[in-house]
Amino acid sequence: MTVSVEPELLLHQTDWTLEQYERIVHKLAIGDLHAFCVQELNYAMLARFGRRFTCRQEQPISLPEHSAPEPNYVLAAPSKDRYFNRKPLPAEVHLTVEVSDSTLARDQGSKARLYGLFGISEYCIVNLVDKRVEVHTSPRGRTDTGGYEWIEYFGAPTTLRSEVLGEITITDFIPAVAWQ
Repeated sequence: MTVSVEPELLLHQTDWTLEQYERIVHKLAIGDLHAFCVQELNYAMLARFGRRFTCRQEQPISLPEHSAPEPNYVLAAPSKDRYFNRKPLPAEVHLTVEVSDSTLARDQGSKARLYGLFGISEYCIVNLVDKRVEVHTSPRGRTDTGGYEWIEYFGAPTTLRSEVLGEITITDFIPAVAWQ
């Protein structure tokens, strides 16, 4: 199977270990608005979903034998040890969220393909460039393209509906100031 994704998202060399990958990957600088939105997302997600899911901010997930991306936010299945000595596997990840400005093309492209490839059921992009939330559902799984069958777009301050989040007004998790 060949999937076009960026090197830092998918290991192309079979002789790399996950530990080597984690040492090699370079991180992009995070801007103030991006950091603010991730922080506010964290407050809202913990308040709304903290008893139903394990809420993880800026923490890696495990895509076995390939990579360990660090989405801005993850809602994972509850775990007795809260993932003390491991990363959530794709089947345990209910939602990944990327807050996106300078990384928008990558988040809409290679990250969407990668998350869909591994069957992550729902992927949201808080698109700060176009001032909307993009909800990706129905992962294609192990097809040639990965990605998702459906993408819905919601502008602030509308209410979005998702399988994982339910019905939620966008400004309930990203304050209106971020959309100005």
